[in-house]
Amino acid sequence: DIVLNGTGKLIINSSDNGISCNNDLKITGGEIDITSTTDAIEAKQSIAIADGSITINSKKDGLHAEDNDDDTTGYIYIGGGNININADANAIHATTIAQVDNGEITIKAWEGIEATCVQINNGTLNIESNDDCINAGAKADSSLYYPTIEINGGTLKCTARTDGAQPAAVSNSGKLKITGGK
Repeated sequence: DIVLNGTGKLIINSSDNGISCNNDLKITGGEIDITSTTDAIEAKQSIAIADGSITINSKKDGLHAEDNDDDTTGYIYIGGGNININADANAIHATTIAQVDNGEITIKAWEGIEATCVQINNGTLNIESNDDCINAGAKADSSLYYPTIEINGGTLKCTARTDGAQPAAVSNSGKLKITGGK
């Protein structure tokens, strides 16, 4: 497990992953600036962000939670903070659930948020993608998770664009539930 907390500043320039964790990674504050050639922040079990200022420039994924040997894990939770992600692949990629409860999130990536289940309860999200802004697809154990996008609150601005393809602001191979938000 890795916990990053406090009010300091961490700058990472990596020719591989920025931060890698075999279990759970938690960020509770501080200023983090990561430039990486592969995933900026990756964990096998989970990534949880409570607060802080995070800037990511990645040639692959920004936040990536996945265990190739266990499709019942790989969870990303954002409870607050100011997060800016520029990624050549997915900005936020979780095998099971990607959940946003609060925060200011700005994304420029090939795909914005991708998981089996995406839940947005609050926060301000500005997503620019070449493909899907929000994508729920079967990545996790199908007996535990069904592809679902659920929007209960918050403010979302999604811009999807590409040449020669059909991008979607919201792409889903399962359920879509919207109970609030803008």
